[in-house]
Amino acid sequence: MLLLSRLVAYATGFATLMRGVERAPLAAAQLLLRPGSRRRIRLRSGVTFVVRGPMDLWIVKETCLDGAYDEVARGEDVLTILDVGAGIGDYAVHAARRWPAATIFAFEPFPESFGFLEENVRLNGAANVRVFETAVTAAEGPATLHRGRTAAEHGTLRTAAHAGGEPVAATTLARIFEDNQIEHCDLLKMDVEGAEFEILLEAGAPLLARIRALCVEVHEGPGRSRETLAAHLRSHGFDVRLRPSPVHAHLALLDGTRGAPRA
Repeated sequence: MLLLSRLVAYATGFATLMRGVERAPLAAAQLLLRPGSRRRIRLRSGVTFVVRGPMDLWIVKETCLDGAYDEVARGEDVLTILDVGAGIGDYAVHAARRWPAATIFAFEPFPESFGFLEENVRLNGAANVRVFETAVTAAEGPATLHRGRTAAEHGTLRTAAHAGGEPVAATTLARIFEDNQIEHCDLLKMDVEGAEFEILLEAGAPLLARIRALCVEVHEGPGRSRETLAAHLRSHGFDVRLRPSPVHAHLALLDGTRGAPRA
């Protein structure tokens, strides 16, 4: 079943790229044939991104054309967004365009990705995006960057638990709220390659109560279950929906919303 699901997802995804990206066949061919090459792509909506490979192009498709993170926040009263694991800035730029009155705080620790994040925010004139070259972790202290197969799959974990890797600057959700004088977060988007478990499971009830909605890419692994994370968030007042990935069995998107409006 997963194989069939993958074939359908890739077929529909390529069709979406052809419809949504200007000169999409040329862009895709260059990125496939010249690994590591940079290319500027322009969506038919007018948004422009500099990408560094097929994975970045696919992520832009999922974020901006599929609206992967758009399910949990649809109103016009979205004023504060945290983009944790901002990558090349695909969601930060998308959110800035969708909610021009909002402030988006975008956090990305990997230096190469952070450079693309800054460039893409600048290219699109997204003046309401504030960027931070830092990881977000569960506790104060240093963190290490562990590398995946591609730059888009790099993640961070606390140094105390995982030796090796590259040291990166780190902060916590609580510190972000305090340092930026954030009373309420209307939307928390998180894609941190597995660190979402320690961040959210160890977040206290008062902090979680200040988050109105969240959308998290869940990366399951040993000791990491999407159902455990969903149950934890439900116990803190979120209505939770899980959307399994059609391509990877260990991935899912978790949407969490609160029924009551923001105080």
